[in-house]
Amino acid sequence: VAAELQKAEAGRLEISTAPRRLQELMDDIEARWRVQAEQAGVSLMVSYDGAPDTAAAIDSARLMQVFDALIGHALANSGRGVIEASLQVRPSAEAFSLIGRVRDNGATYAPDYLAGMFGADASAAPAGGVGIQLELMLASRAIAAMQGALVAKANPGPGATVAFEMLVAP
Repeated sequence: VAAELQKAEAGRLEISTAPRRLQELMDDIEARWRVQAEQAGVSLMVSYDGAPDTAAAIDSARLMQVFDALIGHALANSGRGVIEASLQVRPSAEAFSLIGRVRDNGATYAPDYLAGMFGADASAAPAGGVGIQLELMLASRAIAAMQGALVAKANPGPGATVAFEMLVAP
């Protein structure tokens, strides 16, 4: 993660796009995290909102990396709560808008923590430690390299929702 983060900081993070069915991406995320969530006593709900056969030119590995960081962070902070991971696809003129979200109902986050969630302030390292902090930083840089941005907002009540939006080619 550290080497990838160095590349990202230097503007050299590699993004390799290839056609991928988006429903399959979310199925892979659900399969990847199901057992770990069950073992932690967390209910994981993964959803996809789009046509089942929709494919887009995406960097599947990077998007998986982003969801891994966000779900890992939520899992470290959720106790026995619920984590929702979702991907919405909205067609636009010549592209698809992808809206990804990971929502947890775990910890109550301080506003300054959420504002700096993707930064390098080690004193603000989340539950799960510096490793998760590095993954969050890399996730943010990966989304930025794909012309999007990660935004974290407190939920009404406990937990937070982290979301991104980006345009991708069909």
